[in-house]
Amino acid sequence: MNENTVLDAKKPGYFKKTFVYAFLLVFALTALWSLATPLFGGPDEPVQVIKAVAVARGELTGRLVGNSHSSFGKVSVPQYYAKTRNIPTCFHRNPKQSADCAPLPHGSSTPTDAFTYVDRYPPLYYLFVGLPSLLGEHRLEIYLMRLSSAALSSLFVALAVAACLRYAQSPIILTGVVMGATPLLMFLAGVVNPAGLEASAALATWTSGAIMLRQYKDGPPKPLVTIFIVSSVVFELIRGLSPFWLFLTGIVLALSVPRRNLFRLLESRYVKTAGVVIAAFGALATVWIFSFNTLNLYSRTKVPYSMRELKVLEIAFGRSMQFIHQIIGVFGWSDTSSPFGSYLIYICIIISLIILALFLGDRHDIYSLSALIATAVIMPIIISSSQVHQIGFVWSGRDSLPVAVGIPVLSAETISRNYQKLFTLKQVEKLSFFVLWCVLIARVFSYMESLRRNAVGTLGPDFSFLIHAPFNPTIGNFRLLLLEILVLSAAVLSVKRAIRHRMPELNLSQEDPGTETEKING
Repeated sequence: MNENTVLDAKKPGYFKKTFVYAFLLVFALTALWSLATPLFGGPDEPVQVIKAVAVARGELTGRLVGNSHSSFGKVSVPQYYAKTRNIPTCFHRNPKQSADCAPLPHGSSTPTDAFTYVDRYPPLYYLFVGLPSLLGEHRLEIYLMRLSSAALSSLFVALAVAACLRYAQSPIILTGVVMGATPLLMFLAGVVNPAGLEASAALATWTSGAIMLRQYKDGPPKPLVTIFIVSSVVFELIRGLSPFWLFLTGIVLALSVPRRNLFRLLESRYVKTAGVVIAAFGALATVWIFSFNTLNLYSRTKVPYSMRELKVLEIAFGRSMQFIHQIIGVFGWSDTSSPFGSYLIYICIIISLIILALFLGDRHDIYSLSALIATAVIMPIIISSSQVHQIGFVWSGRDSLPVAVGIPVLSAETISRNYQKLFTLKQVEKLSFFVLWCVLIARVFSYMESLRRNAVGTLGPDFSFLIHAPFNPTIGNFRLLLLEILVLSAAVLSVKRAIRHRMPELNLSQEDPGTETEKING
């Protein structure tokens, strides 16, 4: 054992260096999704862009169109952006049609009224993402809006990664973060849609919260608590259900530790301050949501009151099975599925993590993980079935992401504290690397399928589209796929090196527990 590498994570500057490197890699991956997706090819992206453009110009909400239950608002934006609503209609929700049928956006800077059915959403995300639209009316500004969204989401994924490597008892928890940042999350982060930022902030909240509560019994490091505060506040300010999801996150995390440890942790003044700050912004978010009826959603498929409640629940439960696929990777306007092999890899790994965590964990680990899984399965059924007569079945996998990302994180965190019961360090290291390379394969094929769908449609050729296709995004399909493989490989090698680099620390902490006195043993 080389003692020069021991406790390297505690050296000054390690967190900053890790965060910056993680941010650059994650941003590169989300930017590649931005470049690969045709303009307005993300779910609801035209109206999301209109909302962002309006908020950036000071119009936080538009003039309500319809009754008080309406989600529509009329805003004033440059004509160029107002005319974007119908651009993707020729290919969205029609996966057999390539994206080459869509016209290029055009128009002037003349103020024009435009309708958006996300008018009542909280403005924080849109304020930041809409800023590039102030530069002018060109495709460049739309791509800059996407890249602004990608940068925001990448920041929180990078915070989760850096928290794992700097403050976690074991770097094995990092595999949970990798699994939580699904291809769907990266895709949503790369288009104009607040669901990407919501899921990314949720991922950082679950990660920092799990480490803080489960691995420090008193006096957690202030930077770790700060990550939890920032992630939680941003998380709860993004969408209509965000404060509710954060509340459930807090309950599950509280269940994951003994009560005496929780009370002891709350004795920290900084932790108390964190609670007050998070609660204050949660109250602010709740006031906005109920004042502006953010939960009123747009739908064309209302369910008649004549349908029996039992039938409604049956349909809702059947749709919930689709959410698993969507959470992993369904792209476009929810019309482009990842290949079966990609789903199989993700589902097998996540199920394995859950089983291992339930087998190795104590009763608090089992209670919290079981409660989280139950929440992720049951809550969407309850929420969606309760609203079918007003808005229909509008729930999708992206709405479940803020809860779902916590499952691999809590599972991996539990395994990271208890792996000695079943595995040696070397075995854990090999298993972690195997998971990382499997995830790389799954992500490459998901990205490739999304490229193919946009280039030639789902019935088009499997490989020739990389060289010649009706639709070629930005720098071309082949170059984009090659860059995706290179960046993913760099990310996997970086995670692999980070895990291996931290392994000597684990050896030392096992031989001399006194070096980690502030951590909880199990």
